[in-house]
Amino acid sequence: GDILLNQQVGEAPFLGIESVPYLASGYDEIKALHEFSRPVYDEIAADFNQKILYMVPWPGQGVYTDEEIVSLDDLEGKSIRVVDKNGLDYMNRLGAAPRQMPWGEVVPALASGAIQGVTTSSSSGVDGKFWEFMGYLNRFNWQSASNMVTVNLDAWNALTEEQRAAIEKVAQELEAEFWDVSRNEDTEKLKTLADNGMKVTEPSPELREQLLAEATPMWDAFIAEAGDRAAEVIAAYREKTGK
Repeated sequence: GDILLNQQVGEAPFLGIESVPYLASGYDEIKALHEFSRPVYDEIAADFNQKILYMVPWPGQGVYTDEEIVSLDDLEGKSIRVVDKNGLDYMNRLGAAPRQMPWGEVVPALASGAIQGVTTSSSSGVDGKFWEFMGYLNRFNWQSASNMVTVNLDAWNALTEEQRAAIEKVAQELEAEFWDVSRNEDTEKLKTLADNGMKVTEPSPELREQLLAEATPMWDAFIAEAGDRAAEVIAAYREKTGK
């Protein structure tokens, strides 16, 4: 199975940890977080009779809009599609009017005017040909989220030790390879967006400060919801990274 972590928070709230705004931003920080979160992921997977083979993060989330987001005023009241609950809560804090919806509904909603913006990766922006609807990708890079590839735990345990060792060796190789694929994908897709006329922007220092100010209270809110293990993981991660 191929599972997006942050869409499983209804079953296991801890799986939303990577999409907590600005907790782990970008590949290096996600890798640092995995040092502490991966054992918990393994435990959660086992609770659902799954064995994780490997995990790969998506490129970071940007906000696609008609106009450049220079300040939070530019987000005020905008109907923006978000991926998960953390995104919904964060965009509400930023003053937008977010709507959580699956990917299959996004392009029709843009075409009908039901939404005015989208939070998603560079990859999905190209897949949806967002330049046909909007002019800007505002690269907030406020969250990433990993997919995990799993196998049924009973089936895994039925294999011989030699078989499991061989599969785990290949899985480790694939994980490293696919992290590079994801990094390169982001670079290539950003170029494709720009080549099709979309302006790719970064937040100013002033806007970034505002974005962080609205994000950090959500860290404690996530801990309160996800429990002691989340508190332990985030404390260890913050100590390692100095965040």
